[in-house]
Amino acid sequence: MPPGTAGLLTPGVQGDLTNYKQVFSDRPYPFGDAAPYKASGFAQRSRPADDPPGASSHYFVDYEKVRVIFVDNSCWGIADCDSSQNPPLSDAQGNRTQLDFMRRSASDASAQGKQVFVVMHIPTRDPRDQSYADPTTFDHVMGKGLGTGAVDNMRFEEAAEQGGVDGVMLGHIKGQLLYKGRGGVQYYIDGGAGGELYTTGPVGTDHGYWHGFRLLRADGGRVTTDTVPIFVKDGIRLEGPRHLRAGAGAHYDAFGRQPVFEDPAMVPSLELRDPIRPAQSAPTTTPLDAVPVPARIFTTSDPQVIAPVASRGDDSRRDPKTQTEDGGFRAACPGRARVRITSGFETTAKPVSVASARGRIVRRAKAYGAKRLRPGRRLTVARVRLGQRARLLVRIRRKGRTVRVLRNACLAPGSKQLRARWDGRVSSRGKLRRARAGTYRAQVLIRSDRRTLKRSALVRVARPAKRR
Repeated sequence: MPPGTAGLLTPGVQGDLTNYKQVFSDRPYPFGDAAPYKASGFAQRSRPADDPPGASSHYFVDYEKVRVIFVDNSCWGIADCDSSQNPPLSDAQGNRTQLDFMRRSASDASAQGKQVFVVMHIPTRDPRDQSYADPTTFDHVMGKGLGTGAVDNMRFEEAAEQGGVDGVMLGHIKGQLLYKGRGGVQYYIDGGAGGELYTTGPVGTDHGYWHGFRLLRADGGRVTTDTVPIFVKDGIRLEGPRHLRAGAGAHYDAFGRQPVFEDPAMVPSLELRDPIRPAQSAPTTTPLDAVPVPARIFTTSDPQVIAPVASRGDDSRRDPKTQTEDGGFRAACPGRARVRITSGFETTAKPVSVASARGRIVRRAKAYGAKRLRPGRRLTVARVRLGQRARLLVRIRRKGRTVRVLRNACLAPGSKQLRARWDGRVSSRGKLRRARAGTYRAQVLIRSDRRTLKRSALVRVARPAKRR
């Protein structure tokens, strides 16, 4: 059963799905009785005539090269729920139990080259430090160590391994946790989207006790996931220096306020960083690899002013020119920029200025034009000598539009002049082509924390000589 739906069982009757089947009956097949999704990619295009009425309690959904299998363990175990399933077991495919159904569905999908995920409510293991667990949630797994439900923990992990399952999505424990089962199958506990956190002790990044949800991406056999924190609107605070000197390093920290205000286990300030051992707030026996990393990314608005510095475990999906996962930056050139932190739906930014030193920034700057630039010739259009670090932009413009950028960088002063040449070609759809005859402007801009210095000159491109 999908996480969070166990409360829809008929009160006082374990395994009675009457309420559940009615409440979700209007959902699209294969979950409910409505017509299947029409969007491209969904494999279930028609509902079989023998499908029983009411919402299904175990089923699978195919979307492109991914299969998601839903299993019902709302009775504290899987086997205990088998007798009340919809569709009923045994079925026409020969599945006598839900584990038969899961194993066969997973194996068939794996043989077709699909990635396979399973969704159910109660986990097979509880990786938490039990000394901090809420007393009613000790060993919060199927069966709680008693009866057939306890045996189902082992049976499920065996079936998941045999079926080639790539990951199992779980709820039940109010918090964010991870563990690996038999065969190295990854299990994700994401029960922290709502309800009180199941702890009597410390909360936060180092313990997995915080509110969040999971995003999963399956692409060409590769699986990437993010555990996304839930924050109040405008709930992220960004801390770090506002003023820097060129060449200095800087680190920015971010904290998010979660939307819980009365529960003793509230998280008023979730640190957006990787969990560490030893934990900052209190010792814990929860393994470090059982605690997920809060999703976040730091971005600079101008890497020529303040450039990102990658950390050892930085996110490979980031834009290395502008982003870093862990808040490390280096002040590059004098100027003004913004450092932004984004986590889930919330984001905030902080203005940062990098100051120049005393004295002249530019010792010499000149733009050169030409009355006639023949095709194939190269023309020196700019000469610059800096007195200290600055951002240099040399570009060719025509009719108010930039058609070629010759230099765009944060540069340090040197003994030699910086020179930029133009060969009479312009950029067009990512390629260089010969400029049309006409008048162009060579423009030099030197930018810093002071007023931008500008120089420009006209260049007339001649028509190519006619062939005889």
